Amino acid sequence: MSDKTRARTGRSLRVRLAATLLLTVVPLGIATGISTRALIQWQAIEATADALQDRMQDGGLEQCEAHAGRHGRGRGRRGLGRLNSYNATFEPTDPRSRTLPPEVVAVLSAGADRASFELPNGHHLVAVRAADSGPCAIVAVRRPTPSPPLWLTVVPALTLTLAVMMIALLAAGPLVRRVVRLTAAVDERGDAPLPEIDADDELGGLARAFLASRERQQQALEEVQKRDEALAGFVANTTHDVMIPLTVLQGHISTLLQERPDDARLKASLEESHHLASLLRNLAAAAQLDSRDVPLRQDPLDLAELVPRVVARHRPVARERKVELEFAIPDGPVPITGDVTLLERAIGNLVHNAVRYGEAGGHVALILELEEDRLRLRVLDDGPGVPEAERARLTQRRFRGERARTRQPAGSGLGLAIAREVAERHGWTMRFEHPAEGGLEVVLEGPLASKTLSG
Repeated sequence: MSDKTRARTGRSLRVRLAATLLLTVVPLGIATGISTRALIQWQAIEATADALQDRMQDGGLEQCEAHAGRHGRGRGRRGLGRLNSYNATFEPTDPRSRTLPPEVVAVLSAGADRASFELPNGHHLVAVRAADSGPCAIVAVRRPTPSPPLWLTVVPALTLTLAVMMIALLAAGPLVRRVVRLTAAVDERGDAPLPEIDADDELGGLARAFLASRERQQQALEEVQKRDEALAGFVANTTHDVMIPLTVLQGHISTLLQERPDDARLKASLEESHHLASLLRNLAAAAQLDSRDVPLRQDPLDLAELVPRVVARHRPVARERKVELEFAIPDGPVPITGDVTLLERAIGNLVHNAVRYGEAGGHVALILELEEDRLRLRVLDDGPGVPEAERARLTQRRFRGERARTRQPAGSGLGLAIAREVAERHGWTMRFEHPAEGGLEVVLEGPLASKTLSG
């Protein structure tokens, strides 16, 4: 991870934290302001109801009953304003007084000792139960309700919440920087020493756990790489050691076949020796391809010379299987760069498959074509072909189609996979086509020497 990426990560954490806090505290501040305004109104109503009940208990009830029915005589003390009295059935003692709102009547009828109702002129009607019966069983007063402007309660709440958000962002700064440093430490590659973590908090423990895990992974990776290198060297050495006597053996069998051309056992032995040689070469190629850390050779090559060499190597096998093997190449060189051993192995695998799984009396053709600055190498046969359901898996290692297993049970399933990997490592593509006349066509396409990719 680059320094710019780490910086973007730090900024992203801060931006996300700020957005989260903003989306949280702004609605919370607005809700707090609205709640504060409603609380002020509720406290004013409750204070009015408490004062009204205190007035009734402090001789106000007797005074109310003494002046019952006298309009305008119910003015209370302590600034409560004019009182209206009602009997136990909520009928006004003074016919000129307004009746209680149904909402207030419903609350008091349910057994509450006080009720309030918001009037349209910014006032509230507050009613309390003063006695169980009599003309002043219920007394009520209309008073203006304190209602501060909404901004007066919302703005302070928003200011407080925004201040909390800023404090949280400032407090999160060191945490984000430590996370970025931890990311950089975990992302380090190569032989860079592990950084020291001196923090004793939870994040420090997490950092030490990450770094310890990274160290264990590096050790395990180094061990795996050593084993892979040892295995690849062993396979290469073993292949070389086995191929020498195997080549001698093939020469002896070929000599005997010249003397006894109708001997079926000698023909089978020669075919199996060719299969064993192909398997050994594929194992060596697979080991080389698996060593991704080792770049492929980039030698200048002439593909027009390599194709006849591959065909000549496989003609004895094709002759024994009664398969006609031919090739066609352009006039002049076809320059490429790459690993000659792997390229010869990849093309040889395609030809070997076409010959091995073809029908007796069939044909295999290897055609090299040029198109501007690209090459196309086609391997065609008129064999049984491959079912469409199996084509997508043909280049998977160890996969063999049903027909291939039936016709040649001893196959390894490495040939096409190696051919595909070699093509990809050289910047080529590989695909399968099925001509209308039957059989299978494998097409390799890639750039000429000036555009060939490095290994």
